[in-house]
Amino acid sequence: MLKESTGVILPIPNKTDYTDCASFTVMAVMHLFSKIAERIINNKLMAIAYSKGFYSVNQTGSMPQRSTVDAAILLPHWVKEAQFAKRKMLLLFLDGKGRFDNVDHRKLLGILVETGEVLDYLTNWIQNFVTTRNISLPYPGSLRRQHEVDKGISQGSLLLPLLFVIYIKQLHSVVNTNEFFTTSYVDDFQITVASNLWERNVRKMEGTAAEMIAIAQSLGLSFSIVKSEVMHARTRREKGRRSESSVTIQSHVVKLAEKVVR
Repeated sequence: MLKESTGVILPIPNKTDYTDCASFTVMAVMHLFSKIAERIINNKLMAIAYSKGFYSVNQTGSMPQRSTVDAAILLPHWVKEAQFAKRKMLLLFLDGKGRFDNVDHRKLLGILVETGEVLDYLTNWIQNFVTTRNISLPYPGSLRRQHEVDKGISQGSLLLPLLFVIYIKQLHSVVNTNEFFTTSYVDDFQITVASNLWERNVRKMEGTAAEMIAIAQSLGLSFSIVKSEVMHARTRREKGRRSESSVTIQSHVVKLAEKVVR
């Protein structure tokens, strides 16, 4: 019973083409007993995650008391620090794609085991819960048939937000904290680099973005590069040429956001 759910197909808001299957998502409606068991396991794992640092401090969303407000405060604070040091800044915004559906169960469980802090019974329960689940998609006039799902974590699961945050923690580790700053909201990432030269910012950003994308791909995740945006920032009093440089990622030229911060 814990491994069975009913999938509800929902349209994703603000999509331009609803004849495309990518414009829809499936929300798993689970049994009540499954929700109760998940809540118990989630509370135990959450306590360990907080005490042992299983998530990045710059990760917002998916965690209690880590909301968009935190993201809105963190980034301006770092920008002000860079401006006080009279550095030029380049910001890159990466849009996550296919997040929860592409979580690799084997790698997720490996991350939990490698911490050495998650008790065996918790790891075993999570392994049993996320692997080989069955979901049925009801259609008017058709029989409900169970389909086996061997990848990803069901949207609608109480464990999903915490497990995903633990899964993507290493994406934050690719940056040099002396020159870079990252924040993320669920699977959307922002990278900021600061230096004395616009051109140096571009070179460093391209290298770091490529490294982050490579790590994401090793986890089975990806970013929608066509939705990415860059922004150059400087102090209001700074004079001279304002950079219009773009960033190239995977042969795609990421252009400036519509509004440039000066």
